[in-house]
Amino acid sequence: MVVASSGLILKTKMMDIDLANVEMMHSFLFVKKALAKHDQAKASLEERLKKEVKERKLAKAASKKAEEDHNQFKADLKEA
Repeated sequence: MVVASSGLILKTKMMDIDLANVEMMHSFLFVKKALAKHDQAKASLEERLKKEVKERKLAKAASKKAEEDHNQFKADLKEA
């Protein structure tokens, strides 16, 4: 009976180890999925940032051109 009992204990410990491995793999997959979402969000934000920087540069160039045109118009009025 001692052998059967120790075999049962050994089997129970193996099941506990298997359960711990399953829980660890579940945690690993959860972290892996969270990292993938993080990387996707980061890439999306980087794209938005690039777009905003490009739009800001275009707006700054348009503003500078409008100011130059305004100054030229004022100079033309003074000459007239």
